Amino acid sequence: MPELKRKFRLGEILIQEGLLNQDQLNSALQRSKANNTMLGETLVEMGVIKSADLLRIVGRQVGLPSVDLRPALIDPTVVPRIPKEKAQYYGVIPMFYVEDRLTVATSRPLSIFDFDDLERLADCSIQLVLCSGDAVRQAIDKQYVSEVNITNLLDSFEASKIEVNAAEDQQSEQIGEISEDSPIASLVNYILSTAINDKASDIHIEPDGRILRVRYRLDGVLREMMTQKIGLHAAMVSRIKVMAKLDIAERRRPQDGRIQATISARDIDIRVSTLPTTGGEKVVMRILDSKNLVFDLEQLGFRPPAIVKFKRMLDRPHGLLLVTGPTGSGKTTTLYSALQQLRTPEKNIITVEDPVEYQLAMVNQVQVNEAIDLRFSTILRSVLRQDPNVVMIGEIRDTETAEVAVQAALTGHLVLSTLHTNDSVGAITRLVNMKVEPFLIGSAVVGVIAQRLTRKVCQACKAPYEPPEELRQRLNLQPGPRYAKGKGCKQCFNSGYRGRLGLYEIFEVTNGARQLMERGASADDLRQERQRLKETTLYQEGIMAVEAGLTSPEEVLRVAWTPTEECK
Repeated sequence: MPELKRKFRLGEILIQEGLLNQDQLNSALQRSKANNTMLGETLVEMGVIKSADLLRIVGRQVGLPSVDLRPALIDPTVVPRIPKEKAQYYGVIPMFYVEDRLTVATSRPLSIFDFDDLERLADCSIQLVLCSGDAVRQAIDKQYVSEVNITNLLDSFEASKIEVNAAEDQQSEQIGEISEDSPIASLVNYILSTAINDKASDIHIEPDGRILRVRYRLDGVLREMMTQKIGLHAAMVSRIKVMAKLDIAERRRPQDGRIQATISARDIDIRVSTLPTTGGEKVVMRILDSKNLVFDLEQLGFRPPAIVKFKRMLDRPHGLLLVTGPTGSGKTTTLYSALQQLRTPEKNIITVEDPVEYQLAMVNQVQVNEAIDLRFSTILRSVLRQDPNVVMIGEIRDTETAEVAVQAALTGHLVLSTLHTNDSVGAITRLVNMKVEPFLIGSAVVGVIAQRLTRKVCQACKAPYEPPEELRQRLNLQPGPRYAKGKGCKQCFNSGYRGRLGLYEIFEVTNGARQLMERGASADDLRQERQRLKETTLYQEGIMAVEAGLTSPEEVLRVAWTPTEECK
């Protein structure tokens, strides 16, 4: 049983350390007494001291080491040594077991007066380490999910909510009815339904040593949803393969499949990808929910000046309009929004996509299938014989596709497509690298939109925020109450962010820019032309969103920092 050192007054130590003054201590003591909370937690909540400083002082006070509790430090196999109700009662979470000793993290070491109970439950000696209360509570909520019996976990889950839409020559079947008595089928249903209801974009199911980890991508960031015993991995992967009509016997090669399902009268398209790894097959399921598709440019984050420029480029009778950005930056949504603006009974619109993500009325959509040599370039040549007014190419991946797209733009068609580049100007140099002649690029391209997705501050827990001095100087932010940040709540899964906002850098090709392109000007020359026209960059768009209280400075740094242009 650990032996704690003699207790000293926390407030006096903090004053001696220069972390607070007597007035702040008196105010915190009154608030702590009124709210029946511990003094340390109250000081952190008031913003008087940092959580890390509190842990350091309290650890020294009671003779315990402190730790920054992260999921990687917790071994899920030792969590069951202490039942969940006891973990909640004592405010502890088991971390790992070494040499007959269980290391347990806690935020309230002085409230545990009887270690014998925990040692009896764990059937071993216990070593305490100190961490924040929020970290313990989050770890308990996350780690003990996997310790609940699957059947009990899914008691309230209605399997009939999800219906797999089978192929036309097969009968439709309820997911829950395929193996009604199998907890694996119910667990997969539960994972899918929870992800859809939480508006996740992707589900990652991956073997990780001795555990099976399930993560959701929420607002562009992966968050761990649950862990399970590794023994469930093979059965879960097989179940998903059956639903996606993949070969369950093939584990050595990647496979791609599709699940068409209905949940609560909503049609959901789920793209399944398997990848063999050293630990077993990793499965990623991408959720395409038409209900979440937004076509309104203002809702997507386009500011009024950008909307005017975007619509002006779409009004061109012919030319090449490119949307650039990394994977997952919302390029396809922007293209679909453009098609929404363009589609009328008078226009023949044809798309070439891989895959076709959403079906649009009055739009002829073609699916790429390289297995039968149905590639972008080959389909595009046939499309041009269909007398289209507008052609949308999902992505320009190679020289052949780039050349056909440019020729189509030069022969009376409005062509929309995407490229993977860091900024708008980079799209021009990318086409040059694909061996497209500069004079053709200058004649064909009417504009480029570079974009990123940044997380929005959660409106439920939004609070005024003053960025640290170092961050203000780095981003050249003015001090003041204009900034905001989420504190973290249930609605945002304690992240402080809910939903995403687009940042858009528009490069509308003018006569001056066209002449530079035709002469084969460098990317720096084109950027200087953008600056001369006073076009905003991704970074500047992000700063405006920060000043409007829509996102945080940290998010702008995460998605839109381009020092080669903005740090001059």
